[in-house]
Amino acid sequence: LHPDDRLRRICDPITRVDARVQAMAKDMIETMLHDDNAVGLAAPQVGILERMLVCDVRDGVGPRVLINPTITAFSEETSSYQEGCLSIPDVFASVTRPAQITLDFMDERGEPHTQTIDGFL
Repeated sequence: LHPDDRLRRICDPITRVDARVQAMAKDMIETMLHDDNAVGLAAPQVGILERMLVCDVRDGVGPRVLINPTITAFSEETSSYQEGCLSIPDVFASVTRPAQITLDFMDERGEPHTQTIDGFL
C-alpha cells in the first residue's frame, strides 16, 4: 500500500520467462481478480521489483500478462477515465492518457508482441 517505497522504484527487466515467472503471473492474476473492481496489477504492488503487469478489462479476452512492457508510440489525442489503484484503496480520480498507444511486451510464454491499443486496453 502507498506510501511503500517499492511503488516508486524502477523495476528490473525479466530476462527469462520460466516456471517462476509463470507462477508469479498466475498468482498476480488471482490477486487482481480477488477485487471485483480491479483491472490491473503491477508486480511492485505485490512487492516484486520486476517489470510485469497483469490486466483484465472484462472484454471477453480474459486476463493478459505483459512482461517488460514498453510504450513505443502514442497519439497526441487523449482520453480520460475514472481510475483507482489497489495500492491506494477507495481513492478514484480522472486520469488523462493518450487515446492510443503502441506497446511492445512479452506474454507469459515469453513470446514477443507489438500491439496498438485504443481506449482502455
